[in-house]
Amino acid sequence: MTLEYRQKWTKTEFSDWRCVGFSPSGRYIALGDGDSLIFASVEDGSFLSIMQSRNNTIVSLEWSTNDVVVCAYNNGTITDVAMKQVGTSTAKSSASC
Repeated sequence: MTLEYRQKWTKTEFSDWRCVGFSPSGRYIALGDGDSLIFASVEDGSFLSIMQSRNNTIVSLEWSTNDVVVCAYNNGTITDVAMKQVGTSTAKSSASC
């Protein structure tokens, strides 16, 4: 088997990535930025959804199903976040917690 490196993301406005996790299907990736949870497409690298967190830092994340991520925050809070795909893969939605 040959591995091929293909860069999808470079430094963006979300540059403080602390944790990442692939969905069970391998189609999506969740990225825990300092104050954001970002869902992205593995296929084309587009951001699908961005959730801003107020005054909390995501320190750990884990996919529980193909569209739900459990997040742990620096203040001890644990939440589950459902990915809602909006329109096409290039659409973005935002929510606050």
